[in-house]
Amino acid sequence: MKVRWRFLAAIALVLVLVGGSLLFPSLMLTVVVNPITRGLWLILNLFRAVDQKIYWGLLAIIVFGFGLLMVPRENEGPRRRLPGPAAKPRDAVAEWEQSMAAAGETPYQRDALQRRLNALKQTIGQLVEQDSTADLVLRTGRGQRTASILNRILPVR
Repeated sequence: MKVRWRFLAAIALVLVLVGGSLLFPSLMLTVVVNPITRGLWLILNLFRAVDQKIYWGLLAIIVFGFGLLMVPRENEGPRRRLPGPAAKPRDAVAEWEQSMAAAGETPYQRDALQRRLNALKQTIGQLVEQDSTADLVLRTGRGQRTASILNRILPVR
């Protein structure tokens, strides 16, 4: 309802101005049109009086300021996407073997493998309705065996 009253008030104001200009043209020129045109003319002359170099300088400062606002404040480190799930079972086994072999090289790869294994365990736990809240902890060192990790995730029954 508020929008309707505002809309009606705007239409009424326009009708009053148009009707007033038709009935009292000299009064409308003196009271409405003349002050508006003088104000616009003053603003136009003010802009024309200032040198164009000032405007270009202000534009450059504003663009530089917005550029600084877009720069991140903290370094978030490198982001690497993990490869998506493989389509074929053989490819999936090869992918997991490659991930486990590379996990001993850098801490980032080790953490990425840790997250993927925990996500896989939770997914499997949800599928077989087991308790999947306990996270897997990888052993430190390079001597990780594929079979021992896979046996933790998929215990043979």
